[in-house]
Amino acid sequence: MHLLLAILKVIGIILLIVLLVILTLVFAVLFCPVRYQILAENKENTRVHLKGSFLFFVLRFFGAYEENEFTFRVKLFGFLLFQYPNKKPEASNNLKKKDRKKNRKKAGKKNGNTNDFPTEDVVNERKDVSEDRNIDTRRISENPKNSKMVSEKEEAEIPKNVNKRKHIFTGLKQVFIKIKEWILHFPEKLARIWEKLKSGKDKIFKEENKELIGHLLKELRYVIKHLRPKKVKIDATFSTGDPARTGQLLGILCMFPAMYSYDMHIVPDFVEEHFYVKGTAELKGQVRLIYFMIVAIRLLKDKNFRRLFTN
Repeated sequence: MHLLLAILKVIGIILLIVLLVILTLVFAVLFCPVRYQILAENKENTRVHLKGSFLFFVLRFFGAYEENEFTFRVKLFGFLLFQYPNKKPEASNNLKKKDRKKNRKKAGKKNGNTNDFPTEDVVNERKDVSEDRNIDTRRISENPKNSKMVSEKEEAEIPKNVNKRKHIFTGLKQVFIKIKEWILHFPEKLARIWEKLKSGKDKIFKEENKELIGHLLKELRYVIKHLRPKKVKIDATFSTGDPARTGQLLGILCMFPAMYSYDMHIVPDFVEEHFYVKGTAELKGQVRLIYFMIVAIRLLKDKNFRRLFTN
């Protein structure tokens, strides 16, 4: 009886620990902010750089648009998890060559040679070593059993953890590829939704759906409030090609409160006869997933919102 109680006690403690670990992970994902920083520049060339982190820099992502090329990287614990486009590093071969040169210099110093050129004794020793190696390779090639033993030893030396890591990374890469495909096809989905909205305009603007539209706008304002960046710094000059239109556009921009709440310096150009926008921009902020969860729960509690999926 005591043994049974001890086993149940151990199982209960293990289940409690697992439950606490799951709860900490869920709360960390929901409440830890996704920090982001966007740097944009449009002078001679257009450049956009994106940096972000999640879960105390455990997951980091980097994006860049430069010279009509887009690159994106995701790192987990400092290891490369996903990269677009998939380019193999070319610098590794150069590093290997440098390491070989350093090893040769070290070997020369050990033999007592300060010059780069080896002495006659060193040359003779190298010839003897190369001849011994050729003899060993001939023996192995003549005996197929020996070659099989060598190949089996080499295969046994390969660590098993490498295959497991490759399997995990390939699975995570497939997940990110699916996310990338969903993002690429997202504009098409928006176009389809817009076409459906156009076709069902009369149904949407009925008196029954007015409360739902008001609720959606309220939730949209809530999301924008928590998504907006905390730091914005913009230095820009622009011209529309027409002085009157340039002045009108400047007046419209001055109507927005963001012009006064952030560090924004926008200078109009009334002389230039062509349209252009030049300058730099820096955005910093953070997003928490808990806000999206709150919005989803509120919408699901609304009967009018649920009616859209039932009808």
